[in-house]
Amino acid sequence: MYQIELSSKVVKFFKKRTPKEQTRLLEIFETLKENPYENDLAIKPMKGSNSNEYRLRFGKYRIIYEVIDDELLIYLIDADSRGGIYKK
Repeated sequence: MYQIELSSKVVKFFKKRTPKEQTRLLEIFETLKENPYENDLAIKPMKGSNSNEYRLRFGKYRIIYEVIDDELLIYLIDADSRGGIYKK
């Protein structure tokens, strides 16, 4: 099973969500731990980027993360609204 590490941006994003959204995010993180490539979570590889970076859709939000297979680690890089995440 993979471990999840959150960047400070993702921690800040998580704290701003409603309790219902936080609960759903925790469920998503648990699913990611089992399989970081799970297609039921609307995951796509990032284009023109590190081959280990993926985008996860969470309603109107997007979460960018990197999978480090040799360490069994999922590093959540950034999270923001659909319009804001890609402009950074």
